[in-house]
Amino acid sequence: MPESKSFSQKLAKAKKERKTLIQPRAGVALIDEHIKLLQYLQDKGEADLLPTTIDSYTRQNRYEEAEVGIKESIRTQKSMLNGFPAVNHGVYGCRSIIENLDTPCNVLNQLLQGMNTGSVDMELLPQMQQAAGEIISFLQVTPPFSRLNRSYFEQKLAVIFSEKYMEDA
Repeated sequence: MPESKSFSQKLAKAKKERKTLIQPRAGVALIDEHIKLLQYLQDKGEADLLPTTIDSYTRQNRYEEAEVGIKESIRTQKSMLNGFPAVNHGVYGCRSIIENLDTPCNVLNQLLQGMNTGSVDMELLPQMQQAAGEIISFLQVTPPFSRLNRSYFEQKLAVIFSEKYMEDA
């Protein structure tokens, strides 16, 4: 991803320059409409950072209901969800959003917010930890990431997914 689209780099630069950034909250059901909304916020709304607020069905792992919302949004030609159903649209759908923007876009950290409000299925955490470990394994054999210290990141994962960390999240 180009540096100009890096959310974390833009935040770090703003912090260093002691600058306040503007990031609205927004999300709609359909990819094309979400892109249009974010492009409007980028071009006319003068947003420094762009959002992708996840819909409440997705936050609660109710993907079939999110799919109904997508279909109903297509039928009615207006968003019938209160955010963007990222899981239903998948990696390619999410990637197409980023590719159509010039401003960094952040998917709000709904997982942590959901853990604090109890709206995320905590039984998914071991699967997420395993998936994160598999990503580290993949990166270790993929240049230039092959220089990563695998044990360091595995220790970090163990801390992040520990019971104490989850209680404090």
